[in-house]
Amino acid sequence: MPPISTGAVARRFATALDKEDYSTLAELLADECHYETASATLRGPDVIIASYREAGSWVRSHIQNVEYESNVRTDYEGEATVTFLDHFSHNGLKHTYVCEQVVSLDLNGRVCRIVHRELPGQRESADSFLRGLGITRNSD
Repeated sequence: MPPISTGAVARRFATALDKEDYSTLAELLADECHYETASATLRGPDVIIASYREAGSWVRSHIQNVEYESNVRTDYEGEATVTFLDHFSHNGLKHTYVCEQVVSLDLNGRVCRIVHRELPGQRESADSFLRGLGITRNSD
Protein backbone atom coordinates (compact mmCIF):
# COMPACT_ATOMS: atom_id res chain seq x y z
CA MET A 1 0.00 0.00 0.00
CA PRO A 2 1.43 3.45 -0.90
CA PRO A 3 2.18 5.79 2.00
CA ILE A 4 -0.57 8.15 3.04
CA SER A 5 0.12 11.75 2.03
CA THR A 6 -0.44 14.15 4.90
CA GLY A 7 -0.86 17.02 2.45
CA ALA A 8 -3.48 15.15 0.42
CA VAL A 9 -5.54 14.27 3.49
CA ALA A 10 -5.26 17.84 4.84
CA ARG A 11 -6.35 19.24 1.45
CA ARG A 12 -9.39 16.91 1.44
CA PHE A 13 -10.16 18.04 5.00
CA ALA A 14 -9.88 21.72 4.04
CA THR A 15 -11.93 21.29 0.86
CA ALA A 16 -14.64 19.41 2.75
CA LEU A 17 -14.92 22.28 5.22
CA ASP A 18 -14.81 24.92 2.47
CA LYS A 19 -17.70 23.15 0.70
CA GLU A 20 -19.50 22.23 3.93
CA ASP A 21 -19.28 18.62 2.75
CA TYR A 22 -19.85 16.89 6.06
CA SER A 23 -20.07 13.37 4.62
CA THR A 24 -16.50 13.63 3.29
CA LEU A 25 -15.42 15.16 6.59
CA ALA A 26 -16.91 12.16 8.41
CA GLU A 27 -14.82 9.82 6.25
CA LEU A 28 -11.65 11.70 7.17
CA LEU A 29 -12.08 11.85 10.95
CA ALA A 30 -10.84 9.00 13.14
CA ASP A 31 -13.26 7.64 15.73
CA GLU A 32 -11.04 8.98 18.53
CA CYS A 33 -10.55 12.39 16.90
CA HIS A 34 -10.53 15.39 19.18
CA TYR A 35 -10.81 19.06 18.28
CA GLU A 36 -9.19 21.64 20.52
CA THR A 37 -11.11 24.88 20.06
CA ALA A 38 -10.37 28.17 21.79
CA SER A 39 -12.86 27.32 24.53
CA ALA A 40 -13.24 23.52 24.73
CA THR A 41 -12.05 20.15 23.51
CA LEU A 42 -14.62 18.33 21.40
CA ARG A 43 -14.37 14.55 21.15
CA GLY A 44 -15.64 12.25 18.42
CA PRO A 45 -16.59 12.83 14.78
CA ASP A 46 -20.28 13.45 15.44
CA VAL A 47 -19.62 16.21 17.98
CA ILE A 48 -16.88 17.78 15.84
CA ILE A 49 -18.99 17.75 12.68
CA ALA A 50 -21.95 19.20 14.59
CA SER A 51 -19.73 22.08 15.71
CA TYR A 52 -18.59 22.84 12.16
CA ARG A 53 -22.17 22.50 10.86
CA GLU A 54 -23.50 24.85 13.55
CA ALA A 55 -20.86 27.48 12.74
CA GLY A 56 -21.68 27.27 9.03
CA SER A 57 -25.41 27.53 9.67
CA TRP A 58 -24.90 30.57 11.89
CA VAL A 59 -22.88 32.35 9.21
CA ARG A 60 -25.42 31.58 6.47
CA SER A 61 -28.30 32.82 8.65
CA HIS A 62 -26.57 36.11 9.59
CA ILE A 63 -24.30 37.10 6.67
CA GLN A 64 -25.60 37.72 3.13
CA ASN A 65 -22.64 36.13 1.36
CA VAL A 66 -19.69 34.04 2.48
CA GLU A 67 -16.99 32.40 0.42
CA TYR A 68 -14.52 29.99 1.94
CA GLU A 69 -10.91 29.54 0.87
CA SER A 70 -8.08 27.52 2.37
CA ASN A 71 -4.38 26.79 1.99
CA VAL A 72 -2.51 23.77 3.28
CA ARG A 73 1.07 23.59 4.51
CA THR A 74 2.55 20.22 5.44
CA ASP A 75 4.57 20.83 8.58
CA TYR A 76 5.98 17.32 8.69
CA GLU A 77 4.69 13.85 7.89
CA GLY A 78 1.58 13.28 9.95
CA GLU A 79 0.80 16.96 10.57
CA ALA A 80 -0.34 19.88 8.43
CA THR A 81 -1.55 23.41 8.99
CA VAL A 82 -4.65 24.61 7.19
CA THR A 83 -5.15 28.35 6.85
CA PHE A 84 -8.82 29.18 6.43
CA LEU A 85 -9.97 32.46 4.90
CA ASP A 86 -13.65 33.28 5.35
CA HIS A 87 -14.67 36.10 3.01
CA PHE A 88 -17.83 37.84 4.25
CA SER A 89 -19.91 40.43 2.44
CA HIS A 90 -23.02 42.01 3.89
CA ASN A 91 -24.86 45.21 2.95
CA GLY A 92 -21.98 46.20 0.66
CA LEU A 93 -19.30 45.77 3.34
CA LYS A 94 -16.59 43.13 3.11
CA HIS A 95 -14.34 41.43 5.63
CA THR A 96 -12.01 38.43 5.61
CA TYR A 97 -11.45 36.41 8.78
CA VAL A 98 -8.33 34.21 8.86
CA CYS A 99 -7.53 31.36 11.26
CA GLU A 100 -5.49 28.17 11.26
CA GLN A 101 -6.20 24.60 12.19
CA VAL A 102 -3.42 22.10 12.72
CA VAL A 103 -4.49 18.59 11.74
CA SER A 104 -2.67 15.47 12.86
CA LEU A 105 -3.10 12.07 11.26
CA ASP A 106 -3.10 8.65 12.88
CA LEU A 107 -1.24 5.68 11.40
CA ASN A 108 -4.25 4.91 9.19
CA GLY A 109 -4.15 8.37 7.61
CA ARG A 110 -7.26 9.66 9.35
CA VAL A 111 -7.48 12.96 11.18
CA CYS A 112 -7.09 12.21 14.89
CA ARG A 113 -6.46 15.71 16.27
CA ILE A 114 -7.45 19.23 15.22
CA VAL A 115 -6.11 22.30 17.00
CA HIS A 116 -7.75 25.64 16.25
CA ARG A 117 -5.40 28.64 16.27
CA GLU A 118 -6.67 32.19 16.39
CA LEU A 119 -4.31 34.58 14.64
CA PRO A 120 -3.53 37.89 16.39
CA GLY A 121 -6.30 40.45 15.92
CA GLN A 122 -8.45 38.29 13.64
CA ARG A 123 -11.26 37.44 16.08
CA GLU A 124 -11.43 41.01 17.34
CA SER A 125 -11.56 42.36 13.78
CA ALA A 126 -14.34 39.94 12.81
CA ASP A 127 -16.32 40.84 15.95
CA SER A 128 -15.90 44.54 15.12
CA PHE A 129 -17.13 43.93 11.56
CA LEU A 130 -20.21 42.11 12.88
CA ARG A 131 -20.92 44.79 15.51
CA GLY A 132 -20.74 47.41 12.76
CA LEU A 133 -23.53 45.50 11.01
CA GLY A 134 -25.54 45.23 14.23
CA ILE A 135 -24.88 41.50 14.48
CA THR A 136 -23.65 39.84 17.65
CA ARG A 137 -22.27 36.35 17.63
CA ASN A 138 -24.78 35.28 20.27
CA SER A 139 -27.78 36.60 18.33
CA ASP A 140 -30.29 34.22 16.78
